[in-house]
Amino acid sequence: MKFLEALSKTIVPAKLREDIAPEFGSYSGDPDSDSHLYRSLTSGARDLNELRLARSANIAYWLWLTSPYAKRGLDILSDFILGTGVVIEAKDPKTKKVLEDFWYGKPWCFEQKANDFLNVLHLFGELVLPFEVNTKNGSVSIAYIDPANIEAITINPKNALEMSNLKVKSIDKPFVIINDAEKAVEDGVIEGVFLFQINKIVNAVRGSGCLLSSIDLLASLDDFLFAEIERTMMLRNFIWDITFEGASESEIKKWVSDEEKKPPHPGSIRGHNEKVTWNAVTPDLKTADSQNIFKILFNSVAVGLGVPEHWLGGPGFDINRATAQAMNDPIFKRLQWRQKYVKSMFELMFDFVLANAVKYGYETGSIKDADDNEVGGKVDAKTNLEYQLGFPEISPKNINELADVLTKITTALGVATMNGWIENNQASSIVQSFIEKDMGIELPEAEKALKENQPVY
Repeated sequence: MKFLEALSKTIVPAKLREDIAPEFGSYSGDPDSDSHLYRSLTSGARDLNELRLARSANIAYWLWLTSPYAKRGLDILSDFILGTGVVIEAKDPKTKKVLEDFWYGKPWCFEQKANDFLNVLHLFGELVLPFEVNTKNGSVSIAYIDPANIEAITINPKNALEMSNLKVKSIDKPFVIINDAEKAVEDGVIEGVFLFQINKIVNAVRGSGCLLSSIDLLASLDDFLFAEIERTMMLRNFIWDITFEGASESEIKKWVSDEEKKPPHPGSIRGHNEKVTWNAVTPDLKTADSQNIFKILFNSVAVGLGVPEHWLGGPGFDINRATAQAMNDPIFKRLQWRQKYVKSMFELMFDFVLANAVKYGYETGSIKDADDNEVGGKVDAKTNLEYQLGFPEISPKNINELADVLTKITTALGVATMNGWIENNQASSIVQSFIEKDMGIELPEAEKALKENQPVY
């Protein structure tokens, strides 16, 4: 049996939201019809109740596994934020060594699993990373807890911004939530969790995933596409309609039931008189509106995911290069903001790692600086702990357009210097600043030193 034919016979439209997966059984429905009126004592006034939160998370996960648009949407977010990877820079080689040991540590290795962790954050709206500090050398190890296992999060009733403890199912002792790295080290916290949340208002206790607003739309789009597959399979089928002029019903039945009267094979020859007419009949299912329905659903899904439709690999209704570029700007701004949050996530963990390294005297071993000098040893209060995290640029630069702008700038500056409106060194500074900041091209120091009266045109 052909794949599409088999698929069309097994899909039952509009059932995804009720019957999404076998593992969904424990959350298959609310035990009481009025359960939506109640919430857990540990949840906030702006949170979904526990059953609905679990249900939405499971449906979102199933959609991510099965819907190409859901997976594509979340992959885009992670790919733009992390891109080619995160670069760690530090002035002191010992500081860089401590951070790299943590970054590449096993089995959590952020170099390999950062994208997976980010997918979890986008999918469920929460990322829970428990940690343990080795008091012998100050090293920090990381683990992972599924947000579905969160039983309660304790917040300050006088300040919803302060989260202090996280209770995990089947574990009696609550975890301390790290909000301030240095204070946590001063307080001697050696076990706890890093809790990161998105898509929540300030007085909500739980975060929510990026697919939550599009769950019904994604499910409806899947239902629609599978229904269209079934429709397409029906359109590909046909029957032979044979007209017998003057034949009785019994004669027609006898002729049709005759085993020798088989449908003609391709390339075969058949003959009949003027009283028998053969017609191949195909169904007419009126598919003219299918494209418009798909367009509405597809655009709604793209809006819910916060990305332009052409990013999802859509058919590109009424999209050209100019409009596509204009549609990119809002999502770039949003991605830049999300990237700042992800950067702050790593900075919180890195600050905690460095503070523990100083407190417990982390031994870096044998390392050398840029001049090949031996600089390894213990990390202490004299170690320069400054570092920088380099993330890929969200908005790609159009070098051709920037080059045109640079040409116009240099022409205008040339006229300005010739008329004495600005000095040559001021014009030089403007050009260098544009090349480095806007075009992203770093100029070597030797090329920056322009002669004082050298014209810029």
